[in-house]
Amino acid sequence: TEIMEKLTKESGIGFSGILTKHISPKIGVSGQLFYGGLKGANLSKVSFEASVVEYNAHLRVNLINLLSPDNISKMGIEVYGGIGQFVFKTTQYDLRNNETKVNVKDTGTPEFMYFFGAGLSYKVSGKIGITLDASMRQAQNDYIDNFVKNDNNDYYSYICMGVTFN
Repeated sequence: TEIMEKLTKESGIGFSGILTKHISPKIGVSGQLFYGGLKGANLSKVSFEASVVEYNAHLRVNLINLLSPDNISKMGIEVYGGIGQFVFKTTQYDLRNNETKVNVKDTGTPEFMYFFGAGLSYKVSGKIGITLDASMRQAQNDYIDNFVKNDNNDYYSYICMGVTFN
């Protein structure tokens, strides 16, 4: 139930596009453009909503092709990691003390981040496939939720289903 609460109460809709150049059937170099939303709340009546625009570069490794070079399976398992930058705008709502205070944090300049993730893929045909990915992104600041605590870096996740065209 905790995962469902995270998805329903702390998630926003996002989408992205990824271009990959395969160096070999095992390794690819990719670039991604991502837009999404985040939200969250705590028990002290403070909540936030944020929009994020991110661009990154990453390396993808197909584990099945790495372990079995003569693989003819339609399934793929990939791991990936990379670095990028993002900009965000966060609106925080503070309902404590019986008054509503609204605070806005707009970065305006790109912030550095790094990430890692894994995904499953299935080739429907020679040119079309479907994917399921999950990744964790580590921001190099503590401002995404507009609440600085102990100077810990914030992070966000991206879970997606997609269609690929080769």
